[in-house]
Amino acid sequence: MSKQWNYIPKACVGEGAQFQGSVTLSIPTFEQRWSYIEDSNLEMNEEGNIDTKKIAKNIGSLLKLVAAAKKHIVTVDLTKVSTGVKYQSVEDLETDADCDPVLFELGALMINGFRPGKN
Repeated sequence: MSKQWNYIPKACVGEGAQFQGSVTLSIPTFEQRWSYIEDSNLEMNEEGNIDTKKIAKNIGSLLKLVAAAKKHIVTVDLTKVSTGVKYQSVEDLETDADCDPVLFELGALMINGFRPGKN
């Protein structure tokens, strides 16, 4: 069984947060994470880091990273603050455009790695 992590998306944090709640994720292994990076056609810069500025300009890479993230979503427990609508599945997230930033953020975690003490 892989390690799991209860992640609170940025859309749930601070004044004016759009959502409340969290998403439980299974943490990808080293090999999975680097496989996702390779599959997304991302390149490392001279310092050995992924250039995240280039990702935002590459829709194909973003879609591949979100697809990878969806494989790691164990549970969804989000509520839209303005309407009270509950999101309890990947399908719920995928069918509401307001959830796009959450999915993109989860995709970014696939390359940035999980640092439970930091995130």
